[in-house]
Amino acid sequence: LIELHPHVIYADLDVSWIRNPLPYLSQVASIYPMAFQTEGLPRFPPALCCGFASFARSERAIAFLDALIELHSTQASSDDRLDDQAVCQRLVENDVTWLHDIYCLPEALFLNGLGYRNLRNAGECPCPMEGELLPFLFHANWTVGIDNKRKLLVHTGTWLLGDTSQVDQTTIARDRSTEISHDIQAGAEPSPLLTVIYQIGRASCRERV
Repeated sequence: LIELHPHVIYADLDVSWIRNPLPYLSQVASIYPMAFQTEGLPRFPPALCCGFASFARSERAIAFLDALIELHSTQASSDDRLDDQAVCQRLVENDVTWLHDIYCLPEALFLNGLGYRNLRNAGECPCPMEGELLPFLFHANWTVGIDNKRKLLVHTGTWLLGDTSQVDQTTIARDRSTEISHDIQAGAEPSPLLTVIYQIGRASCRERV
């Protein structure tokens, strides 16, 4: 895909798009050929999340993907083979100069599962604030199983499918649904909710989704 298209964005199936991140990611791609969501762990090199990533067509991005595929292929015959994310982490740990070409997406804008509380209505603020968090997406990782992921998405108001009783569980979901309705009534094109590029067939993929 990266050889056919100038900019490819990969998203796992458990990513919910809240606002349109494409203009932001295009700006990032003009400087950094690669960008990854991170896992919010206190370590260096940072724990990159392969569940959401941006790749601009470039020699470095293609070289990184080739190295990732090669390292992953060496694990194929091993009983303790690493999954794609662990392989990516090892690749960066083996050569931290890859980080010169990788932009770590801000966790406040590209929330991982551990940041779910940031999407909840926490009530009154103890003091006046000059701004607010405006995340682009929420990734329901850090939990395993379809049911758990769906519960996490419903809990944060980022599950906009199914009956409305589930959506009404959070104020943020109601606000977001109203905003989409207003866009449709005004004739504006609603923001994209989900884009997925996902390889199907491997057991590890099914387990992660």
